[in-house]
Amino acid sequence: MTSASDKTTKAIVENTEAAATSGVELRKAAKDVASAVSAGGKAYVAGVSEIGRTVFRFGKEALDEAMQHGKASLNAKSMREMAELQVSYAQNRIETSAAHAQEVVELARAKSEEAIEPIVDLVRHRKVA
Repeated sequence: MTSASDKTTKAIVENTEAAATSGVELRKAAKDVASAVSAGGKAYVAGVSEIGRTVFRFGKEALDEAMQHGKASLNAKSMREMAELQVSYAQNRIETSAAHAQEVVELARAKSEEAIEPIVDLVRHRKVA
């Protein structure tokens, strides 16, 4: 009976050690995931803030241009000059708005990549391990 009892004890010890090892690995994995999510969240907030500042800056620029256009229109000496100012202003606004939109898209893409980078790195690391 000692042989069966020894085998049982050995099996219990091995299973306990395996469970303990799995628990340690699980806790490390949970910590890694929490860290990656936290870093991604911080990058997300920073990205949204930067995009907001950029859009605000574009709005301020558009308002300043509109005010300058309004002043120039009031000082126009003829209807023809006013029409030319309007066409020039509209063309400039369209071109500038397109450039600003492209800049916001590029910034949003870059900030999105920064936000998911910690999670992507974690997944890549786990696949290698």
